Amino acid sequence: MEKVSGIWQWHVNNNTVSDKYNPNDMGFLLYPNEVTTRGEVSYNLYRSTRHFISQRYAFSALQSYLYKPFAYQKTEFTPSVSWVFKNFWDVELSVPIETLLVQRFF
Repeated sequence: MEKVSGIWQWHVNNNTVSDKYNPNDMGFLLYPNEVTTRGEVSYNLYRSTRHFISQRYAFSALQSYLYKPFAYQKTEFTPSVSWVFKNFWDVELSVPIETLLVQRFF
């Protein structure tokens, strides 16, 4: 589900890769046996200001579990900002923050 137009945009998705997934079927797979849910909200300014052509401020959250056995892996929050300057240079800053309760299974 997502809203892809306007000043406020958002999306939510879920990706499930079962324990029986064969990575040779579709190419390289970083983590098999995983259930991941991600959501993001962003505020987008497309009007020119004194210094910027466009600006984007976003916040995303990710929650990850093992598929089988169903076990918690991690929660991650990522605030980010993106600016496009009048000279068409851009700056993007993103700071992923993981909670202290992280389980490494791989």
